[in-house]
Amino acid sequence: MKKLIALFFCLTLLLGGCNSSVYVNSLAQGELVDNGNYEQINNQIPQWVMNTEWNTPFYATTSSDITMFDAYAKENFPSFCDAQWTQEQSDAVYLGKGIEMFQLDNQRQINRIVYYPVILNGVIVSGYQVYERLGENEIGSKASPFLVNQLNSIMSLTNENTPLILGFHNDNVIGIVGDTYYVLDVDPMTHKEIEPDEIQVVNTDVCINVMEVFSNERNTNVEDWVVID
Repeated sequence: MKKLIALFFCLTLLLGGCNSSVYVNSLAQGELVDNGNYEQINNQIPQWVMNTEWNTPFYATTSSDITMFDAYAKENFPSFCDAQWTQEQSDAVYLGKGIEMFQLDNQRQINRIVYYPVILNGVIVSGYQVYERLGENEIGSKASPFLVNQLNSIMSLTNENTPLILGFHNDNVIGIVGDTYYVLDVDPMTHKEIEPDEIQVVNTDVCINVMEVFSNERNTNVEDWVVID
Protein backbone atom coordinates (compact mmCIF):
# COMPACT_ATOMS: atom_id res chain seq x y z
CA MET A 1 0.00 0.00 0.00
CA LYS A 2 1.40 3.33 -0.99
CA LYS A 3 2.11 5.79 1.72
CA LEU A 4 -0.03 8.94 1.62
CA ILE A 5 2.07 12.06 1.64
CA ALA A 6 0.89 15.14 3.50
CA LEU A 7 2.12 18.44 2.16
CA PHE A 8 2.54 21.11 4.79
CA PHE A 9 3.59 24.61 3.84
CA CYS A 10 3.97 27.46 6.28
CA LEU A 11 4.16 30.63 4.18
CA THR A 12 5.19 33.76 6.04
CA LEU A 13 4.42 37.37 5.28
CA LEU A 14 8.15 38.07 5.06
CA LEU A 15 8.58 38.71 1.33
CA GLY A 16 5.49 38.13 -0.72
CA GLY A 17 2.55 38.88 1.55
CA CYS A 18 1.20 35.33 1.18
CA ASN A 19 -1.06 33.75 3.75
CA SER A 20 -0.20 30.50 5.50
CA SER A 21 -1.80 27.38 4.03
CA VAL A 22 -1.98 23.66 4.71
CA TYR A 23 -2.33 21.07 1.95
CA VAL A 24 -3.25 17.51 2.88
CA ASN A 25 -3.96 14.33 0.88
CA SER A 26 -2.45 13.01 -2.33
CA LEU A 27 -2.44 15.17 -5.42
CA ALA A 28 -4.63 15.04 -8.52
CA GLN A 29 -3.22 15.74 -11.97
CA GLY A 30 -4.36 18.87 -13.77
CA GLU A 31 -4.09 19.97 -17.38
CA LEU A 32 -2.79 23.39 -18.35
CA VAL A 33 -4.92 25.48 -20.70
CA ASP A 34 -3.22 27.41 -23.51
CA ASN A 35 -3.30 31.20 -23.24
CA GLY A 36 -5.86 31.79 -25.94
CA ASN A 37 -4.60 31.85 -29.49
CA TYR A 38 -1.23 33.35 -28.65
CA GLU A 39 1.75 32.11 -30.60
CA GLN A 40 4.05 29.96 -28.47
CA ILE A 41 7.23 31.58 -27.19
CA ASN A 42 10.51 29.93 -28.10
CA ASN A 43 13.85 31.71 -28.33
CA GLN A 44 12.31 34.34 -30.55
CA ILE A 45 9.82 36.67 -28.84
CA PRO A 46 6.55 36.87 -30.84
CA GLN A 47 5.18 40.26 -31.82
CA TRP A 48 2.08 39.84 -29.63
CA VAL A 49 4.28 40.12 -26.54
CA MET A 50 5.40 43.57 -27.69
CA ASN A 51 1.77 44.66 -28.10
CA THR A 52 0.45 43.48 -24.75
CA GLU A 53 0.71 44.38 -21.09
CA TRP A 54 -0.16 41.58 -18.71
CA ASN A 55 -0.60 42.53 -15.06
CA THR A 56 -1.15 39.08 -13.57
CA PRO A 57 0.61 38.37 -10.26
CA PHE A 58 2.37 35.02 -10.03
CA TYR A 59 2.78 33.58 -6.55
CA ALA A 60 5.35 30.86 -5.84
CA THR A 61 7.21 29.33 -2.92
CA THR A 62 10.95 29.64 -2.60
CA SER A 63 13.62 29.38 0.09
CA SER A 64 14.79 32.06 2.49
CA ASP A 65 18.48 31.22 1.94
CA ILE A 66 19.01 32.03 -1.75
CA THR A 67 21.21 35.07 -1.11
CA MET A 68 24.13 33.50 -3.00
CA PHE A 69 21.93 32.83 -6.03
CA ASP A 70 20.42 36.32 -5.94
CA ALA A 71 23.87 37.92 -5.85
CA TYR A 72 25.04 35.85 -8.83
CA ALA A 73 21.89 36.61 -10.83
CA LYS A 74 22.05 40.34 -10.14
CA GLU A 75 25.70 40.49 -11.19
CA ASN A 76 25.36 38.46 -14.38
CA PHE A 77 21.84 39.17 -15.67
CA PRO A 78 22.73 42.59 -17.21
CA SER A 79 24.72 40.79 -19.94
CA PHE A 80 22.21 37.95 -20.44
CA CYS A 81 20.52 37.89 -23.85
CA ASP A 82 19.21 35.58 -26.54
CA ALA A 83 20.69 35.88 -30.02
CA GLN A 84 17.18 35.99 -31.52
CA TRP A 85 16.07 39.03 -29.51
CA THR A 86 16.03 42.50 -31.01
CA GLN A 87 17.87 45.31 -29.28
CA GLU A 88 14.54 46.79 -28.20
CA GLN A 89 13.50 43.52 -26.59
CA SER A 90 16.85 43.02 -24.89
CA ASP A 91 16.72 46.51 -23.42
CA ALA A 92 13.16 46.06 -22.15
CA VAL A 93 13.32 42.68 -20.36
CA TYR A 94 13.76 42.44 -16.61
CA LEU A 95 14.46 39.66 -14.14
CA GLY A 96 11.70 38.52 -11.80
CA LYS A 97 12.19 37.02 -8.36
CA GLY A 98 13.84 33.62 -7.97
CA ILE A 99 11.88 30.38 -7.53
CA GLU A 100 13.77 27.48 -5.96
CA MET A 101 13.20 24.25 -7.88
CA PHE A 102 12.79 21.66 -5.14
CA GLN A 103 13.59 17.96 -5.24
CA LEU A 104 10.12 16.42 -4.86
CA ASP A 105 11.11 12.75 -4.78
CA ASN A 106 13.58 10.55 -2.89
CA GLN A 107 16.34 10.77 -5.48
CA ARG A 108 19.70 12.22 -4.49
CA GLN A 109 19.83 15.91 -5.30
CA ILE A 110 22.81 16.77 -7.53
CA ASN A 111 22.23 20.48 -8.15
CA ARG A 112 20.42 23.15 -6.25
CA ILE A 113 18.59 25.34 -8.76
CA VAL A 114 16.87 28.73 -8.56
CA TYR A 115 14.81 29.77 -11.60
CA TYR A 116 14.49 33.48 -12.38
CA PRO A 117 11.86 34.38 -15.01
CA VAL A 118 12.89 36.87 -17.69
CA ILE A 119 9.89 39.11 -18.24
CA LEU A 120 8.71 41.51 -20.93
CA ASN A 121 5.40 43.41 -20.65
CA GLY A 122 4.24 41.05 -17.90
CA VAL A 123 4.92 37.93 -20.02
CA ILE A 124 7.64 35.40 -19.19
CA VAL A 125 9.79 35.20 -22.32
CA SER A 126 12.76 33.21 -21.02
CA GLY A 127 14.31 31.82 -17.87
CA TYR A 128 17.63 32.41 -16.14
CA GLN A 129 18.66 29.39 -14.11
CA VAL A 130 21.31 29.75 -11.41
CA TYR A 131 22.60 26.47 -10.01
CA GLU A 132 25.00 25.16 -7.41
CA ARG A 133 26.66 21.79 -7.88
CA LEU A 134 26.26 20.28 -4.45
CA GLY A 135 29.51 19.06 -2.93
CA GLU A 136 31.62 20.96 -5.45
CA ASN A 137 31.00 24.56 -4.29
CA GLU A 138 30.49 25.53 -7.92
CA ILE A 139 27.88 28.06 -8.98
CA GLY A 140 26.88 28.82 -12.56
CA SER A 141 23.97 29.80 -14.78
CA LYS A 142 22.30 28.97 -18.07
CA ALA A 143 19.41 30.12 -20.20
CA SER A 144 16.29 28.10 -19.54
CA PRO A 145 13.53 28.92 -22.06
CA PHE A 146 11.88 25.50 -21.99
CA LEU A 147 9.31 26.25 -19.22
CA VAL A 148 8.17 29.62 -20.54
CA ASN A 149 4.78 28.72 -22.05
CA GLN A 150 3.86 26.42 -19.18
CA LEU A 151 4.65 29.04 -16.54
CA ASN A 152 2.65 31.67 -18.43
CA SER A 153 -0.30 29.26 -18.37
CA ILE A 154 0.00 28.33 -14.71
CA MET A 155 0.48 31.83 -13.25
CA SER A 156 -3.24 32.70 -13.31
CA LEU A 157 -3.98 29.59 -11.20
CA THR A 158 -1.91 30.88 -8.29
CA ASN A 159 -2.83 33.26 -5.50
CA GLU A 160 -1.56 34.20 -2.05
CA ASN A 161 -3.11 31.10 -0.49
CA THR A 162 -2.15 28.62 -3.22
CA PRO A 163 1.28 29.54 -4.62
CA LEU A 164 3.20 27.41 -7.09
CA ILE A 165 5.66 24.82 -5.82
CA LEU A 166 8.12 24.12 -8.64
CA GLY A 167 10.46 21.16 -8.73
CA PHE A 168 11.56 17.75 -9.95
CA HIS A 169 9.89 14.37 -9.61
CA ASN A 170 11.29 11.27 -11.33
CA ASP A 171 13.46 13.63 -13.42
CA ASN A 172 10.39 15.47 -14.71
CA VAL A 173 9.58 19.10 -13.92
CA ILE A 174 6.25 19.49 -12.13
CA GLY A 175 4.34 22.38 -10.65
CA ILE A 176 1.97 22.04 -7.69
CA VAL A 177 -0.85 24.49 -7.03
CA GLY A 178 -3.04 23.61 -4.06
CA ASP A 179 -3.94 19.93 -4.31
CA THR A 180 -3.22 19.68 -8.05
CA TYR A 181 0.04 18.92 -9.83
CA TYR A 182 0.89 19.79 -13.43
CA VAL A 183 3.54 18.12 -15.58
CA LEU A 184 5.55 20.98 -17.06
CA ASP A 185 8.39 19.09 -18.75
CA VAL A 186 8.98 15.36 -19.25
CA ASP A 187 12.56 14.14 -19.07
CA PRO A 188 13.36 12.90 -22.61
CA MET A 189 15.87 10.31 -21.41
CA THR A 190 14.04 8.42 -18.67
CA HIS A 191 10.32 8.88 -19.46
CA LYS A 192 9.52 8.02 -15.85
CA GLU A 193 5.94 8.60 -14.78
CA ILE A 194 4.76 10.83 -11.97
CA GLU A 195 3.70 9.01 -8.81
CA PRO A 196 1.42 11.53 -7.06
CA ASP A 197 1.37 9.60 -3.77
CA GLU A 198 5.16 9.55 -3.77
CA ILE A 199 5.71 13.31 -4.01
CA GLN A 200 7.90 14.26 -1.09
CA VAL A 201 7.19 16.81 1.60
CA VAL A 202 8.73 20.24 1.06
CA ASN A 203 9.44 22.55 3.96
CA THR A 204 9.66 26.19 2.93
CA ASP A 205 8.88 29.46 4.61
CA VAL A 206 8.78 32.10 1.89
CA CYS A 207 6.18 32.99 -0.73
CA ILE A 208 6.81 35.65 -3.39
CA ASN A 209 5.17 37.39 -6.30
CA VAL A 210 7.52 36.23 -9.02
CA MET A 211 6.57 39.08 -11.36
CA GLU A 212 8.02 41.79 -9.12
CA VAL A 213 11.21 43.34 -10.46
CA PHE A 214 14.38 41.80 -9.05
CA SER A 215 16.79 43.34 -11.57
CA ASN A 216 16.28 45.54 -14.61
CA GLU A 217 19.88 46.53 -15.27
CA ARG A 218 20.89 45.89 -18.88
CA ASN A 219 24.17 46.38 -20.73
CA THR A 220 23.81 43.91 -23.58
CA ASN A 221 24.37 45.02 -27.15
CA VAL A 222 22.85 42.57 -29.65
CA GLU A 223 23.23 44.63 -32.82
CA ASP A 224 25.86 42.21 -34.11
CA TRP A 225 23.50 39.28 -33.67
CA VAL A 226 20.13 40.52 -34.86
CA VAL A 227 19.03 42.63 -37.81
CA ILE A 228 16.63 45.25 -36.49
CA ASP A 229 14.06 46.64 -38.95
